[in-house]
Amino acid sequence: MIPSSFPGCFIAFEGIDHCGKFTQLHKVRNWLEENGYSVSFYGEPNDQSSLIGKRIRQILQHEIPAPDPLEFQRMFVIDRAQNLICFLRPALENGHVMLLERYALSTLAFGMLNTPAEDLIELHRQILGPNVIWPDINLVIDISPEESIRRIAARKGERPQLFEKLEKLRIVRQNYIELSKRNDIGRTIIVSGEKTPEEVFGDIQPIIFAAIKSKSCLAI
Repeated sequence: MIPSSFPGCFIAFEGIDHCGKFTQLHKVRNWLEENGYSVSFYGEPNDQSSLIGKRIRQILQHEIPAPDPLEFQRMFVIDRAQNLICFLRPALENGHVMLLERYALSTLAFGMLNTPAEDLIELHRQILGPNVIWPDINLVIDISPEESIRRIAARKGERPQLFEKLEKLRIVRQNYIELSKRNDIGRTIIVSGEKTPEEVFGDIQPIIFAAIKSKSCLAI
């Protein structure tokens, strides 16, 4: 497994819940578009156009029962397969900058609560085969589990989702740190998310800029 070899640049925004992935993805999107780059983006699970993505979202929100942990992660990878074929590969082939909120690193970091990393990587091999694409950069926005819980508690009228528990988030955060040492799932860079959104964005910009300059991304 190697990072994307397409002309486009593939950046996945990762981290535990409420680390700021969504906020930073859209800051990066606006910045790149203002500087003339063609940008595509979506989030996983894809509950906008994927039936299995909608079902995953229902499970996360406790609307339907969760399946066996490995089967649940299999659902994520099947959803990913559709996204890869329909959205990710075409965008990268056309030289776009592709920004994703969560990708395969999330399957590994959260799935490792119950399943070894190698089994989860093998799951990608089984389902995606030679079509698997790993990001140019897995950008992990790192916050403490305690800060994640504080941000979750600040939401009004929303029930915590399946993995939004302190004990689980502690393990998942450590899993992200351990996974950052691997070189077979795309390059992983960790940045602190416990700053203002503008400060986090300032830390991210040079990372994104360097990744894009190493590719052949299309300018509008």
